[in-house]
Amino acid sequence: GDPLMTTIRPVNHSSSGTETAPEKITEQDTTGPEFDITQLPEPAHFLARLPVLVLDRLGALAGKIGLPILRTVLALVFLWFGALKITGNSDVFGLVAATVPWFNPHWFVPLLGSLEILLGIGLFIPRARRIVLVGLMAHLTGTFLTFIDAPSWMMHNHNLMLLNMDGEFVLKNLVLISAALVLLGATSAVRSGRAPINPAGT
Repeated sequence: GDPLMTTIRPVNHSSSGTETAPEKITEQDTTGPEFDITQLPEPAHFLARLPVLVLDRLGALAGKIGLPILRTVLALVFLWFGALKITGNSDVFGLVAATVPWFNPHWFVPLLGSLEILLGIGLFIPRARRIVLVGLMAHLTGTFLTFIDAPSWMMHNHNLMLLNMDGEFVLKNLVLISAALVLLGATSAVRSGRAPINPAGT
């Protein structure tokens, strides 16, 4: 009986060893490394996030200074263009004369220039800002009368898709009207106690 038991025990011992081996192999396979940006070294992790961080900072800065810059630039454009009309150095003299032929351009163009200067100054006056923005949009909308009264000044061969230089000059007023609309919304939001709109749309 003892020799048989002696031969069996080594066999059982070796089989138990082979049973635990697959468990160790399986455990090593399941703990294999996986790519995760958070496991990168700190410098590499920072460089990976750098574009997002820069855009976040620029977006925050734009949220603070975007509206004041827009208002200031719009005011300067009106002051500049108005001064050119008053001093007789504006090239829109003939265009205005063709658009509103029932007015004498020699006094009407300087009058428009004076109005534009008043609108430009009014943008720097907080209490007058909303009514000035409404007047500014009305004035800019009136410039599109040229497409009705003086189409030959606006486009080639009366083709609206073939704008000439004067047509492009007037069409860009859509951008100025949009800028005034944004400023009017922001100004009204501040006066009503609501948070101002975000021009970045975020």
